[in-house]
Amino acid sequence: MKWLTLSWLVGRIRGMEIRFHFSMLFSVIITYFIFRPVNSRDGLFALLWLIGFVLSIFLHELGHALAAKLVRVEVKSIVIWLLGGFTNLSREPEKSLHRLSIYAAGPFVTILLGLVFFVAFYGSFNLPFLWIDVSKMLFLSLAIVNISLFVVNVLPVYPLDGGNILHALMELLFGRSNANLITMIVSIPILLCLIGFGIFTHDYILLAFCILIALAIGTLNRQTQHWINLGLSYLFKRAGYYFLQGDYERAAQYYTRDIERESGQVNHYIGRAYCYLLMLQKERALADVERALIIAPNNVIAIQLHGDIYAIEKNYDAALEIFERAHQLNPNWGNPSLAAGLF
Repeated sequence: MKWLTLSWLVGRIRGMEIRFHFSMLFSVIITYFIFRPVNSRDGLFALLWLIGFVLSIFLHELGHALAAKLVRVEVKSIVIWLLGGFTNLSREPEKSLHRLSIYAAGPFVTILLGLVFFVAFYGSFNLPFLWIDVSKMLFLSLAIVNISLFVVNVLPVYPLDGGNILHALMELLFGRSNANLITMIVSIPILLCLIGFGIFTHDYILLAFCILIALAIGTLNRQTQHWINLGLSYLFKRAGYYFLQGDYERAAQYYTRDIERESGQVNHYIGRAYCYLLMLQKERALADVERALIIAPNNVIAIQLHGDIYAIEKNYDAALEIFERAHQLNPNWGNPSLAAGLF
């Protein structure tokens, strides 16, 4: 699934990477279907609108980045993608007031851009443009877009900027655990309204965005996250659903069906191996892990699970050697995992 994080470096600002996510390729297609240009004049308008929209997103994220630098937090990169952008920080600021300033900086830039475009729209009569009406409509359109983005972005829904601002304020007043609960309680009803609006208007992009928001809201509460994972697993990965429910026998049956359909998919063998191991069927688990390693010899999860099985069998020398190999492939990978929790 590495393609999901694929992005291209387009520049650097004082060591901060500016990257375009691969999903931005679809923005050209979407812009075409929005404006459906029939001549060069319409095509120019659509192109300038797309450039203005992307620039607006970039300046929004740059606002976050500059605020982060002001509170001495390193910014790794700014990534622009189809549904907006995100700023990657080296660490989360310790002080909630610092987080509040970082989250508020982006919407401030966006509303400022909206006002600037409105001023340009009203003053464009005096600008020496060849297509004066094109420039006026472009400024008006970008003004409306930025103000709309501001309104949506400041909704108190986590993880939008408004939700993060709410969380930072609640943490400042009531502490982190209470901030998580309050933010979740406020976010869920608004999210349900957004989902209803997306269904009513047949806005599938909004509905996809709502799914991402729901996943983020789930991180505020472990129990909520558990139920969200269960729901998604039931819809898209039935074997994972039964695994999370602790019904390892039924999960293994679904993994077997998945293997019959996709015999070359390593994750199916790893999933079934975990089920067998938790049912104390070590020989069958080992067979699945070995099959997984034939398909993907450097799969760190399969290697780790291989070591877990040896550790359970008290063959600690072999387990340690396998764990060391997993660590060499991925230095961030922790040693013994499952075996330590089983017995």
